[in-house]
Amino acid sequence: MSDENTLRSQLWASFRSRAQVHLEVYRVLGEELGEDRATELLQNPIYRRGCDIGRRHLFIEKGV
Repeated sequence: MSDENTLRSQLWASFRSRAQVHLEVYRVLGEELGEDRATELLQNPIYRRGCDIGRRHLFIEKGV
């Protein structure tokens, strides 16, 4: 396997691992607080992260 393929494989493995951790966090919150409350709690950081990414792209486009 080439270095590029190895890195690509490792990157996707890290994405899957992170997604599994996020799913487990959701499951634990769902068990403790109920699925509706878990969803409400997790929406806020996801929304904030999206806003942060959007601001970064805006600055890149404006050359700031």
